[in-house]
Amino acid sequence: MKTKKLFSLFLFFTAFLNAQEKLIIGTWNTVTVSNEMFQMNENKEFELTKKGKIIHNSKDAILNLKLGYSENQFVFDENNNFFVKLSENSKFFIFKGKYEVDEQNKTINLTLTNSAGSELKKYFKYSFNPKDQNYMKLDVYFGGEPTKYLLKRN
Repeated sequence: MKTKKLFSLFLFFTAFLNAQEKLIIGTWNTVTVSNEMFQMNENKEFELTKKGKIIHNSKDAILNLKLGYSENQFVFDENNNFFVKLSENSKFFIFKGKYEVDEQNKTINLTLTNSAGSELKKYFKYSFNPKDQNYMKLDVYFGGEPTKYLLKRN
């Protein structure tokens, strides 16, 4: 009897993990994004933080931030391939590589190749909106403080 319960629990846990990974599969567009330098709201309006005002003190710098972050598109496919594009229509990948979901720690572990061909191991922390799983929060860790995205399924 105990073996049956353990096996049932194992099947349930495996199905749950697969369900979480399947939720991530798809194309995700940037709704909001922020880090220690700036915040971008739903209307694609940028506001620099105190630190951002010191470092990005020109209109060109703000324009570069908008170009680099406002339209990012994250793609997770069913074969565990991962891409970040500048925008939906862009043919340029900021990063591409493989991903693996760690449901227990709510992380997506990545093996990435950047545009220069260098391989990087990074991770994202993720969570879904409990009321609408078409929205995902993604904290992107590339060193230092994370860049925080709110993404919407395309």
